[in-house]
Amino acid sequence: MKLDQYLTGVRALELQVTSSAPAASCAMGTPPPATVPDYPTHMKLMLDLMVLAFQCDATRVITLMQGNGVSQQTYPFLKANGSSITRGHHDISHHGGDPNSIAQLIAINTWTFQQVAYLLTQLKASPDGSSGANLLTNSAVFVSSDVSDGDLHNHTDMPIVLAGHGGGALKPGQHVRYGQAVMAPSWKSKVPSSGIPVANLLATTVATVGVKGTVGDSTGTLSEV
Repeated sequence: MKLDQYLTGVRALELQVTSSAPAASCAMGTPPPATVPDYPTHMKLMLDLMVLAFQCDATRVITLMQGNGVSQQTYPFLKANGSSITRGHHDISHHGGDPNSIAQLIAINTWTFQQVAYLLTQLKASPDGSSGANLLTNSAVFVSSDVSDGDLHNHTDMPIVLAGHGGGALKPGQHVRYGQAVMAPSWKSKVPSSGIPVANLLATTVATVGVKGTVGDSTGTLSEV
């Protein structure tokens, strides 16, 4: 039953991928479009592939970058203040305090984390091993942006989600703040700082699979998580 469930899922995903991609050819193709025509479908396929890769133990580590730091991905399927979001993501991120741009960023970020929620839900619904655990129980999922505020390009007070139990090494279900809470736009006059590098969380994450040592400028692991 388990094998049939897995193979059925693989075949269904294959059909989705082939129906949304051009046929293979030895001839030189055309450059890909600047934006994916059906971005929500494309993102769902990527997330489903990640879950399947873990299910069959094809890999233990996956990274997914939704878009590079200067991505001009548009989100016409989303709306903010009653209008579709047709401007590029990078341009919107340089909001300059403009309420309309900030509203668009909120809509984009909300959709993005809905995709994260979908991934975590799929992982949790996938049994892993004979102990009653699931893929989410045995995983550590690190989710973050590359900057705190796209308008300032700063890296302080980074909001990060670390999901999963890491095989029992992590303590999920909590919010941990390091340093004083400072709300934008007061960052310009008072930069929040905890003195704890984000790399400490990265070191904590890789420690869940027995990898010891420093990561980047890490100074240790975080016992709170």
